[in-house]
Amino acid sequence: MIAWTAPRTWVANDILTAAQLNAHVRDNLLETAVAKATAAGEVPYATAANALAMLSPTASEYLRFNSGATALESVDLTDVAKTLAGIDTVDATTTSTSRADLSSVSGLTIEVTDTLVIEFIADKSSGHASNAELGVKLNATEMFTGSVFVPFSSTDQSEKARVEFYIPMRGLTNRTVTALAWRHTASGTAATLTEKMSGSDRPNAQLTSVTITGEVQNALNTLSVDNLRVYQLPGVVT
Repeated sequence: MIAWTAPRTWVANDILTAAQLNAHVRDNLLETAVAKATAAGEVPYATAANALAMLSPTASEYLRFNSGATALESVDLTDVAKTLAGIDTVDATTTSTSRADLSSVSGLTIEVTDTLVIEFIADKSSGHASNAELGVKLNATEMFTGSVFVPFSSTDQSEKARVEFYIPMRGLTNRTVTALAWRHTASGTAATLTEKMSGSDRPNAQLTSVTITGEVQNALNTLSVDNLRVYQLPGVVT
């Protein structure tokens, strides 16, 4: 197998030889992606410093890094299907102005290499012109420390939000959670919110429980959470 040769630095009056041309021009060109490609759709990736390999395509599959992040691999889409790991349909409520545990799913076996998608419905009642805040615990770790997710407005009105937290595998972005919310009011107005939340690292251990936490800013409002669903996706999905 031909290896990449660090290009020669030429100086005045050097005599160019066939061996030098072969090593520094021909052989190095043979190490480029254009030369290594043998079929349509092949994708180059680095296997080491100054070394390329080609990954051949497979119909209906997608590309991702392997578990060691050292190479690309082609994976069947069914391998990354969103799997329902747990559900809680109990309507949990609070009028507390400090963080309280609400809906929870336990008995999970989600590994550090899995991505989480957490979905639920949240409601804020009328009663006072204040909003309500939401958070999430993984095992016993509160993810939003020093920051809060507020999917509601401060208007004195009933509001409902469909909320989704997207939590990548540990090691990818330990402190970042993508929070999405689709808010609706009794009057029919709607809004969509997307925030990058940061705080504690995702626990470096198997996840056995997910808990939605929350609080209101004024006890005249009631915050409720129900229909909590926890999904897991294997591997690195971005």
